[in-house]
Amino acid sequence: REREREEMLELDKERKQLEEDVKRLKTEIKSIDKNILDRTAKNERIEGEGKELREVLRELEEQRETATKQLSDELSQAIKERNKIAGIIQEMRGEVGALQHQHDRLSEQVGVD
Repeated sequence: REREREEMLELDKERKQLEEDVKRLKTEIKSIDKNILDRTAKNERIEGEGKELREVLRELEEQRETATKQLSDELSQAIKERNKIAGIIQEMRGEVGALQHQHDRLSEQVGVD
């Protein structure tokens, strides 16, 4: 009878230990679940930020392409205008040369007369 009592006490002790282990494991599982949820939320946030950054990068690339095309167009226009001005200057030089030639001829005539 004493032996049965000791066995019962030992079994009760083991049962209490198992209950404590179950309680501890449940707490650990809750903690792990919370960590998983936190990490999942963090990953989703990071993915969202990555998506936003890719969109901003795409927009910036479009703006860069537009600005590059605009600058290229403006440069082409400036070159055309410069060439036009250079043509006008060349014509004026020609006219100045003709006037100089005419002036020289007239000066000779005046000097001779």
